[in-house]
Amino acid sequence: MSRTQSLSTAIAQLEQHLAQQQAAADDLQSHRAGVQFAFFAMVAAIKLTPGFNVDMLRQVATMTIAHPPAGFEGDVVFQEPLSLLLELVDQSECA
Repeated sequence: MSRTQSLSTAIAQLEQHLAQQQAAADDLQSHRAGVQFAFFAMVAAIKLTPGFNVDMLRQVATMTIAHPPAGFEGDVVFQEPLSLLLELVDQSECA
């Protein structure tokens, strides 16, 4: 194989890899949007539930982020939804 063919092959492989990475990023973005919409619905339901203890929800979520289960220490994928839930609860109290 000549140098030109090797370079062409490497470029084609790189383009394929980048396309796969973009597809994975698109899938992740769709997942995040779905989680966010689900949490919007949860927070709305929580606000409408008589007697629901929002402070307890905040404490549990904060404690879970601070002390994750074994194997999830520093795992952004584990912590991100809980952080989003906390943010939405806080925003809903300001509204």
